[in-house]
Amino acid sequence: MTPCYPYKKRSISALLAIGFLLTAVAASAKKQPEKSDDPALTVVKTSTTTITEITYADGSVATRTSTDSVMSAGAAAGREKPARPGNSTPDPFGAEGTLNHFTWGVGLGSGVDLTAHDMTMFEISACFGYKNEWIRFAGIGAGIMSMMNNSSRCYPVYGMVRTSFSPYHRLCFLEAKAGASFSSFLSYGSQTNFYGSLGFGLTLAHSRKFTSHVVLRGVIMPLNSVTLTDGMKALDYTLAYAAIGLGCAF
Repeated sequence: MTPCYPYKKRSISALLAIGFLLTAVAASAKKQPEKSDDPALTVVKTSTTTITEITYADGSVATRTSTDSVMSAGAAAGREKPARPGNSTPDPFGAEGTLNHFTWGVGLGSGVDLTAHDMTMFEISACFGYKNEWIRFAGIGAGIMSMMNNSSRCYPVYGMVRTSFSPYHRLCFLEAKAGASFSSFLSYGSQTNFYGSLGFGLTLAHSRKFTSHVVLRGVIMPLNSVTLTDGMKALDYTLAYAAIGLGCAF
């Protein structure tokens, strides 16, 4: 009678192989990939178990098991770009203001006479016009300039532009004015003069409904020469100011 030892060996080997396979599957099932808020940083571990059965010439069977593990990163496709810094967000005052694209404002200022003709002045002004993300203000304005040490008055009317050259909120901006001034200097009568101003502004407060600022300006007004009864000339110079102003807009 032929002994049955080879069949017993095969049965035992098969049972061992099945048990090892179940153990490997259970162990891999317990391992979970680490959680990550960013899908592109999630690491996934994939394990593959291979069982090879070898039959020898004498009828004995041997089992060889190998496990391969592969680490892979989550797909980065479709990731949203990070938000821009706070100072690079679209300007809420220009894009989402309560008055849509209409704006108006008021201002107070003072200027020192650089020509030494005792024309240091105090000024109040108002303006209204258009705004958007790129243009902080584009419109018209008018003011009253009152000289502090004499009775001279100027009433400038001008077009004005303020811009930071960016659709995003910036602290600094450029201001330019050009127009005409209806003036009365001392006892020399009335005249109409060119009025021009170029300034550098700094934002103080800024929101969707309101903005305030301070502006450093250079102001020029070429005056019309006046001939006096004795043949002398007066106002034959260009009035220039170094001025500072505070303003707000809605």
